[in-house]
Amino acid sequence: MKKIQLISDDACDLTQEDAKQNDIIIVPFYVNKSGNNEKNYTTVELYEEMLSDGKATFKTACPSTNTYFELFEKAINEDKDVVCVSISEKFSGSCNSARVARDMILEKYPNAKVEVVDSAQNSLCQGTFVLNVAQLIKKGLPIEKVVEKANQNKLTGKIHFLVGTLDYLRKGGRIGVLKSVIAKTLDLKPIIIMQDGDISSGGVGLGIKRTTLKVVDQVKTFFEKAGKNFQKYRFAVGYGCDKTLGETFLDKLVALFPIKREDVLFRQIGATTGVHTGPNTAGIGFIEKVDED
Repeated sequence: MKKIQLISDDACDLTQEDAKQNDIIIVPFYVNKSGNNEKNYTTVELYEEMLSDGKATFKTACPSTNTYFELFEKAINEDKDVVCVSISEKFSGSCNSARVARDMILEKYPNAKVEVVDSAQNSLCQGTFVLNVAQLIKKGLPIEKVVEKANQNKLTGKIHFLVGTLDYLRKGGRIGVLKSVIAKTLDLKPIIIMQDGDISSGGVGLGIKRTTLKVVDQVKTFFEKAGKNFQKYRFAVGYGCDKTLGETFLDKLVALFPIKREDVLFRQIGATTGVHTGPNTAGIGFIEKVDED
């Protein structure tokens, strides 16, 4: 059976160490400031500039078809199959770039096996999903079974997170101007829910502390109302520029469920997602563990 090369775009917010340990190739997005097309901002640089210049507008460019093609071809020449996991196709053209590259590869190499999976996720929920796929691959499952289980698993992911302002989502075309102005005027902290590849409103909270509690309570309510067993899920906590806020979420999560801190994927939200959520964001994501049989 051929080895499977796992590839994902960096909207998954996994670290290079995560990638190395799980044999994942991470494909970067390009992030730049409007009017400055020469600089690709790192996560730290992005948040620093957002905090110092609230009027700045940043944009992302997804990985190109050519980038994916070259990575796919390299894997095929190494006698590997390929599974590529992308950010939700509702958020980015990354998935489409990968699909076009796959079609080009199959035209050149008709016997190759290249599968592109829309994660229907973003940020660390995408990251936990990618780690689930890596786990399936490590178990030696054939590529067809890996993709089948991955497509089932991705539907179980969900994120509850707060943002300091809706301005960045508005700039990205995700919400209307009026909602952004109202939230800013009243100093409300919006809660966003991501599920099934898209985002929706989770309400608002007054101040960071109360909103944090509200987010955690929403996670608790989800498991209670849905009758879900938290032990069957992988959890992640992500944060923007404020690691302390992320640690607050982590503390409350492990207090809510008897899970170990080290079992929670705790990472900074990267520049690709940060462009749209802003620097003052944090939240909790979860997705079912995979059945490997």
